Amino acid sequence: MKNNKKVLIVGINGFLGKELAGFLEGKNVEVFGTTHTSNVSKNIFQFKVGDIINSKILLNDFSSVVYLSHSAILESEKLINWYKKTFVTFKELGVRQIYISSYSANEHAISDYGKSKYQIEKFFLENNEYSISPGLIIGKGGIFNKIARFVDKSPIIVVPVSSKENLIPIVSIEKACGVIFDVIQNNFISKNYNIYSHMIKLEDLIKALIQINSKKKYLLKINGYFILYAMKIIESIGVKLPISSDNLSGFIANQKYSVKSDISQFGDDLSVELILKKAI
Repeated sequence: MKNNKKVLIVGINGFLGKELAGFLEGKNVEVFGTTHTSNVSKNIFQFKVGDIINSKILLNDFSSVVYLSHSAILESEKLINWYKKTFVTFKELGVRQIYISSYSANEHAISDYGKSKYQIEKFFLENNEYSISPGLIIGKGGIFNKIARFVDKSPIIVVPVSSKENLIPIVSIEKACGVIFDVIQNNFISKNYNIYSHMIKLEDLIKALIQINSKKKYLLKINGYFILYAMKIIESIGVKLPISSDNLSGFIANQKYSVKSDISQFGDDLSVELILKKAI
């Protein structure tokens, strides 16, 4: 591993990318990033999934690359092949590579998102690089933020119920960034990390958000498969939903799948109450 602290975040303008960049800079890491928009600067390159890496990026002698980008536009096979080609380019330069996968990425995945993530994750691990699979990241962005905004604005909250347990894994944004930083700087023998600090019912998560907002709400529990069917019909007529049917199908599948968390290796996370309060 190179001794310099220069890290490239592929997909820096997303929720996790922005938070991770700030976290790493606080640890005296020189942070660079890529974005698919034209919002470039000295350390930000215009580069999107599907592009060939240009010399402007490669000449920076990075010690690590953290991949956050995903594409719902590229076909899964093209997305996976792009990751493989990009991986090889950086591997030849001796750069540590860290793929941020997902709890949805597993051999039982049914969503396109989970399936492609799992294939990319396997490729990284087979080639002796790192994969980190966080649960639902709790912070001021991402899917959680969409849930929190919906709970805040809607008087009636529909809760999809798909199993007896109906549990989801969660982790704070601070802890997720801390784990990534630890993997960047340490030569761990293990390469694969599943990261979550708490398992919580979606219903209880929503109730906690309602309590924090101190607003009167009504919870309506409906079979998750019925909601999924309705969402697919709505999407088929061209309506874009805040949370897609592919997201929900992955969520439903996760209710039947569980994996042990590796978070204890990186220290404790906050309590559920504190995680949620910091994120609202």
